[in-house]
Amino acid sequence: RGALSSVLNAFTWDNREHLEKDSRDESPAKNILKIEQDIPEDNSVEYPIAFDDEYLQPNSVIDSQNVYVVHTAKQIADTEKRAYVVALKLRDWVNEHIRDKTMDVGFASASQTLNSKEGDCTEHAVLLAALLRSLGIPARVAVGLIYQPQEGSEFGNFVFHMWTEAYLGQSYGGKSQWVALDATMPEHPVDATHLKIADSSLANPADWMRLTQKVSALTG
Repeated sequence: RGALSSVLNAFTWDNREHLEKDSRDESPAKNILKIEQDIPEDNSVEYPIAFDDEYLQPNSVIDSQNVYVVHTAKQIADTEKRAYVVALKLRDWVNEHIRDKTMDVGFASASQTLNSKEGDCTEHAVLLAALLRSLGIPARVAVGLIYQPQEGSEFGNFVFHMWTEAYLGQSYGGKSQWVALDATMPEHPVDATHLKIADSSLANPADWMRLTQKVSALTG
């Protein structure tokens, strides 16, 4: 039971990902992990969107004030003002722009990735977050595990992954509406193979180490 509690405590529970008790069995081992599609309930919300500055302001990694980041985001958005539609356009653009899908990059800033066109999931997530913020759409990164099939086997593994979350207003229940966007694999919505462990604005440079350590503690 202690080991199970440690695993469950590693995850960040939110509107998309939460535990439910199995009504047929009250034991802790019978908790059901429920991951719901987080398509916004109101697709007509326009940007800019007012929210906590931490998720709107630039920082050393998500350098959304960079002139090239701002210019690129405006070009992609064009005349579209609906935040969700623009978020999907930006997600798809990032996937196409980063041509060299390599893990050789350390942890590049958004502007560095915009210029180099290379990187792994972290560069995809950071660049998308910066493009969103530059338009006034609050954004953060999420880290967790993603299911990776193994060739020649019916089983696979869960491996480290990072993606982006955009705040698109409040749901009808009054809760914050964070929508997951994966520019590395731009199918939408982010499905049940994405297990979120933590999220961050990356305002604190130490957050990157904290996030990776949290995932490593779970995967061993």
